[in-house]
Amino acid sequence: MSTYSQVLAEHSSLPAYTPLLPTSSLSSIAFLSLVSSFCLSCYFSTLKSKGVPVHELAVGGAASFTGAVGLIAAFCAIGANV
Repeated sequence: MSTYSQVLAEHSSLPAYTPLLPTSSLSSIAFLSLVSSFCLSCYFSTLKSKGVPVHELAVGGAASFTGAVGLIAAFCAIGANV
């Protein structure tokens, strides 16, 4: 088991955390994701219902996913890290 001084020395020697995406790109990601979610939602509302709704599920799932990504990116862009 490590002692406190060993853990402190290791912590001090590690580089600072850097995110995979630059934080300056969050607003663009949020905007594009929310716009695509809106477009997919409008497209989803025009689909005709047929037997097995595979196409509807795919479009609805994509709209939901892009909306969630856009909302999280928007919150992170304004500084409310979620």
